[in-house]
Amino acid sequence: MGRYIDDILQPGEKVLYSTNAHWIFYLPAIAAWIVAIFLFFLSRQTTTEGIVLLCLSASAVVAIVALYWTAKAWFHRWTTETDVPLDHRDRRHQHARRPQDRLHQAAHV
Repeated sequence: MGRYIDDILQPGEKVLYSTNAHWIFYLPAIAAWIVAIFLFFLSRQTTTEGIVLLCLSASAVVAIVALYWTAKAWFHRWTTETDVPLDHRDRRHQHARRPQDRLHQAAHV
């Protein structure tokens, strides 16, 4: 199975730019994994059974949430595709070299 953009390109068009979602979608999951690991190591630093059980339980709950957020972010990145097609007949998509050229190009569109 190919990319969606490859299926919908018209004759004479090509892909100018293609990307997927930014890795920042993983930030909540990364933060949750850090908290889960911190709680796990905190449980190993104490000898009071109640605190050990509380830290281990909280670590497990946060790890499950982190796993969900990781899977959710991965699926979002896997299923999101952003493409900019370039039609050879359409000159508005061409990149200008200098800011002055961009202003001149935008004025004549």
